[in-house]
Amino acid sequence: MALHLFPLATLEDVVVEIGNLPHEVYQKLRQHISSEFAFDDHPERIQLLARDMNTSTDDALTILQAVEILYERVQLFPPEAERRGAISDFVGEFESDSVVGNREAIIDRLDELTVRSDAAERNKKIRRLENGFLATAQRFSSFVDLRPDFTESRDAIRGYVPVIQFRVETNSDKPLQQEMVFQLNEFGLERLRAAVDDANIKLDRLRAQQFASPFLKIQFRRQDR
Repeated sequence: MALHLFPLATLEDVVVEIGNLPHEVYQKLRQHISSEFAFDDHPERIQLLARDMNTSTDDALTILQAVEILYERVQLFPPEAERRGAISDFVGEFESDSVVGNREAIIDRLDELTVRSDAAERNKKIRRLENGFLATAQRFSSFVDLRPDFTESRDAIRGYVPVIQFRVETNSDKPLQQEMVFQLNEFGLERLRAAVDDANIKLDRLRAQQFASPFLKIQFRRQDR
C-alpha cells in the first residue's frame, strides 16, 4: 500500500484505497478484520495493522473505522443478495474515474469485508462490556518539567524542582472527557507505579486461577503475559 503525504479524508478515498490494495495487502486487512480483534482500534492494534499494510497509523485507523461503519450498515440487509445490492448502490454514489474504473473489484472486496462475522460480533460485545458507561483510557504520554526555585530577591536560582505531567486520552465522544492532564512529583510517581504493579499482580492471579477452576473462564484480551 502506498504511503500518502496527507491522510485519507473521505469515504471515497477509503473506497478507492481498498480497491487499489495489492492482493497480499488486502488479505492482511481481511485477516485483521476476521480475527478476534475485528474492529478494535486500540493503539497497539492500529500500529500492527499499519505495519502489515505498510501505511501510516492514521490511514490504517481511517480504513478500519470506515469498514466498521459499512459493516454495521450492511448488517441491516441480512439476505446476501440485498447486502451486495446495498454495497453496489453505495459504491455507485461515487462518480470519480478511480471508482468507476474499478467498480466491480471494489464491490467484491467490500462485500467480503462486511460479511457477518462471529468474531466481529463477539468483539463488539466485549468492547461494550469493557467500556460500560465510562470513558476508557487508550493513550498515555508524559512530560518532565524543571521549575526554578528563585530566591526571594529573584537574583539567583537555588535549584530546579522536577514535576511530571501525564496526559491521558480516552475514547469518549464528549469533548471535555477526551483528554485529561494531571501532574505529580516523584513520590506520586512511585505511588502510581505501585498501583500499576498491584493491578498486574491481581491480573496474574486471575490468570492463574482460571486454570485451577473449571467454572471460571476469563476472556483476557492479552495473551502474552
